[in-house]
Amino acid sequence: YDPNHVCNVYEDICIEFPDLVTCKFAAAKCCDDLLQPCFCKFYSYTASNLDIGADLQAEYCDSSNEWVLEDDQDYYLEVFYNATGGENWQNNSGWLNDTIPYCQWYGIECNSNKDITEISLRDNNLTGTIPWNYFFLPSEL
Repeated sequence: YDPNHVCNVYEDICIEFPDLVTCKFAAAKCCDDLLQPCFCKFYSYTASNLDIGADLQAEYCDSSNEWVLEDDQDYYLEVFYNATGGENWQNNSGWLNDTIPYCQWYGIECNSNKDITEISLRDNNLTGTIPWNYFFLPSEL
């Protein structure tokens, strides 16, 4: 439990009414059904501190309580694309194409380790809202 975290109200609901249904609702509201790392952290907390949701923790996290996903950067880019109306961008070349590496997608720049260093999509007809979870991205992204 992090007293400075945006999800306090939902974590408090789970703590106050510690059952699986309530905690699943709280996790969905907190994580906005978008980012798997958030679910991993939420269920890791409930499993460790409330003895609830160990099966969900296993679903969203690996044995070291890191979230399960083959390529973090692909996942974040897909969420970003969907949240900002990627189908309607002026240029979405390469986006979500499994045969094109994300470092070659329009507007994406990467370093030699294939880490995203810049997303440049100015004047590309982005709409919608970038999920708030992006403010809590891992520092390596």
